[in-house]
Amino acid sequence: MKKVLLPAVISLMMGTLAVPVLAQGDEFILDYDGYLTAAQKAELNEEAQEILQETGYSVLLLLDETNTGSLIDYAVSEYNAHAPSADGIMLAVDSDEYYVYSAGSAAQYIDAAQSERIWNAFLCDEDIYECVDEYLDYAEELFEQHRVPARPTETYAERMTDFTGKLDGSQLTALIQKMDAVSTEHGITVAGALTDTLDGMDVQTYADQFFDLNGLGYGPTDSGVLLLISEEDREFALSTKGKAIGAFTNAGQEYLIKQLKSDMSKGNYYKVFDAYTDLADQFLVQAETGKPYDKGNLPKKALSLIWIPLSLLLGALGALLPTGAMKSQLKSVYTREKADSYVVKDSVNIGISRNRLIDTVISRRKIDQKTSSKGSETHTTDGQTHGGTHGKF
Repeated sequence: MKKVLLPAVISLMMGTLAVPVLAQGDEFILDYDGYLTAAQKAELNEEAQEILQETGYSVLLLLDETNTGSLIDYAVSEYNAHAPSADGIMLAVDSDEYYVYSAGSAAQYIDAAQSERIWNAFLCDEDIYECVDEYLDYAEELFEQHRVPARPTETYAERMTDFTGKLDGSQLTALIQKMDAVSTEHGITVAGALTDTLDGMDVQTYADQFFDLNGLGYGPTDSGVLLLISEEDREFALSTKGKAIGAFTNAGQEYLIKQLKSDMSKGNYYKVFDAYTDLADQFLVQAETGKPYDKGNLPKKALSLIWIPLSLLLGALGALLPTGAMKSQLKSVYTREKADSYVVKDSVNIGISRNRLIDTVISRRKIDQKTSSKGSETHTTDGQTHGGTHGKF
């Protein structure tokens, strides 16, 4: 709960003191020219702090008309001194030029064209306060599309995460409680994540990194399974680690996803994650027997009750039709005391009879049994071994 409560506590403190409360060094608006009042800087710093909390990116501004050295070196130095996150941007402006510095994962999204758009957002027709606000708004909109996966806190991350808002509070709570119970029972984490975008990443890599960055693994082996769904990209991935790699074989994963795809396609995400948790529990129970679900050993759906009377009816019809047909072909018969009428005169001459078995050869050969691939394939992401599968829906 710390992860949920901490931002609320900070907000309450801000409201009580009427000024933003930032961690030491978390200064986002570096106005060395004195264009902004103290109150304006406080409001803009608070806005930048909220962007950091929402997206994981630091958004800084540097204004210094007295700079005479390299603006690039100056921006890098000031970003490293003040940014609370390794991922983010700084718009640096002096009397002659501007420069947009991008750090960490932000660098893959900020090219020359994007840098110009950031600068144009800052060049508004209002006063400097409004221009800085426009810059922050643009940056927030940009990084909402490329959010950094949440990083672990002092306690484990929630086992169900929803970045889309598709799940209401009661649904999210129910899923978390259910996943917690299954995870605790088996000593293997069962987790889920629903996101609106993959930020241009491969879905399997995103899922693996989300699992590791959020510390979802259970126990010393970091055992767990994660189902991640990207609504916008219409893609899914299962990521397994530790003991879960053996519990969720390739064939087992294929079966599991097949049970969920219909509701995925319909956008019934609560039903998807609820059914996934039940299936994961079933898979873990089976794995504890020493024979995890695999080819030739997959769960079988219960036979519907309607088939019982239907089977009896079909059986009865199957028996009655052939016997009825045979009965219709029967003719009346009468007994005869002698068999003279069946024998042609002088046509049978029976002497000595013998039965002889002639040259019978019995050959035997071994029939080769086809072998199926068992278990789960693994791969490495950022030095960590994972199993899993992915696809579209």
